[in-house]
Amino acid sequence: MAEVLLNILSRRLHTLLGPERDFESGFALGRHILRYWPRHLDTYVELGKASLGAGLVADAADLLRRALSAHPEDGELWAALQSAATQLGLQEEASRAGQHAADLTPDAQSTGLSPLARATLAASESAWLDAFPLFHQAYRQAPARMDAALGLAGALMHIGRYEACWTVADVVLAQLPYCLKAHLLAAFSAGRLGNSEAALNHARVARSLDPDNDYGARWFGGAANGPETTPAMPPAALPAWDETERWFFVFPLVAPAPPQQIAAG
Repeated sequence: MAEVLLNILSRRLHTLLGPERDFESGFALGRHILRYWPRHLDTYVELGKASLGAGLVADAADLLRRALSAHPEDGELWAALQSAATQLGLQEEASRAGQHAADLTPDAQSTGLSPLARATLAASESAWLDAFPLFHQAYRQAPARMDAALGLAGALMHIGRYEACWTVADVVLAQLPYCLKAHLLAAFSAGRLGNSEAALNHARVARSLDPDNDYGARWFGGAANGPETTPAMPPAALPAWDETERWFFVFPLVAPAPPQQIAAG
């Protein structure tokens, strides 16, 4: 069977679900990608946002939870989950998602920002020595907040505290086994500390989530001491998609899976 590069089909998915708003084709393509790359973070993100736009609110909530289990620092996804949970009458979840969204997409001009919001702003400016104590404070105040723990791990990596970074990344992975940035940080820290086997194991999981290193390059590509994210690998590929395939919203878009795991596969 002929194969095509994953990044080509991913761009097509963005177009179908974005400018073209062809949900029937886009959902079919998304399912096709997940058959072969069942943890592909970007596909979960796109399907989650599109499902909300198409009025498939329960599907959207499920997909957004999965995406957030891999990328809990995405404030836009938390805002989308807040909308979905509100429509589903899940007020406690909606409130929690709204707080995450506010902390992760703060307005620099606002007053009374939380420590996590201030840490997020400092990190966005690569002011890691300022971000570190704020992330530490946020994590102490709310140890169940994995976005705060992940921010702390990232700050530790940037200031060269690799053992502590790996320790905190492992805390995140105990709750979110497929958290992409945690695996990248653990891989990098393990490598710096001489544990090549652990580094490779974490890098392999990271590749299953982000096969072409799109997120990794976005997060760390310009960092002077950032992770050498994943080992050099051939570009990700999968069998070609039949463009006539459509999805008519009869069944859930993806099979149920525990929310702490982006996919069981």
